[in-house]
Amino acid sequence: MPSVIIRPSFVIGPGGGAAIQFAAVVRLGPWYPLYLLGVPARPLEVLAVLAPIVPVLGSGQYRSMPLDVRDLLAVVGQALRRDDVLGEVYELGGPHALTYDGLLDDVMAVLGLRRWKVHMPMSLARALVREFRYLPNPPITQEDFGYALKLFDASAKTFTIYDANTRQGMATRLQRGARHHLLPRLLEGLASD
Repeated sequence: MPSVIIRPSFVIGPGGGAAIQFAAVVRLGPWYPLYLLGVPARPLEVLAVLAPIVPVLGSGQYRSMPLDVRDLLAVVGQALRRDDVLGEVYELGGPHALTYDGLLDDVMAVLGLRRWKVHMPMSLARALVREFRYLPNPPITQEDFGYALKLFDASAKTFTIYDANTRQGMATRLQRGARHHLLPRLLEGLASD
């Protein structure tokens, strides 16, 4: 059966997903794993105010390319109509590579929170990520963490769908998408906890 494999990066847009999880990490800081184990968010938010830190695995300089869900859908639509992509695997990301520290800064700005970033040594970060496998919905898997640490491969295949005007508009989508989709979902989550 002909197929195309599309592996999207951090997707932001209606429905939440990774963006909601990422915001919860910022909001709850080091207490986020307890939230995954079923502890209500309210007491953890109080602890996060008392210890306003966000643990960062390693240097925080590894990059991600946030992708708007509408752009992901456009790529899927094109992949369904194009024969030249059959049998290929595409790592799909937005047009801007942002560091993990940069993403934290953007999410903190959108949420109106001030947190100190505490960078863990890589040996501790790897051990922690390994233990995340016991959580029901881990914030990051060993595979994802290893992938995040890989350097950009200049020989990677590209799947071009954007023209110059669209690329310019993408620069503000992360922040605009976070304000319109992420913040309302977070406020809903707060009301239900």
